[in-house]
Amino acid sequence: MPQFEIPFEQLPRNEQENIILEWETIRSTIPDQIIRLEGEIEQLLEKIQKEEDWDVISLHFGQISDYASRINELNIWQRVDPSVAAPD
Repeated sequence: MPQFEIPFEQLPRNEQENIILEWETIRSTIPDQIIRLEGEIEQLLEKIQKEEDWDVISLHFGQISDYASRINELNIWQRVDPSVAAPD
């Protein structure tokens, strides 16, 4: 998260628009990141099906949990919709 010296709403309008443009550029990459993480989860699930060592299985489930948490966070960030306030 960016840290501003003054509240976002008090920044000049053109600076707000530049920040939002940058955010939209970043936000547009989120679906690809989610797809990549889902692929990682699928690979781990395949490994789990073939694995017999419970310690290794537990590690894989831990990784799956981490990836699922990341996907959840990305979904939340993808829904963040900043806007520039209308001029007074």
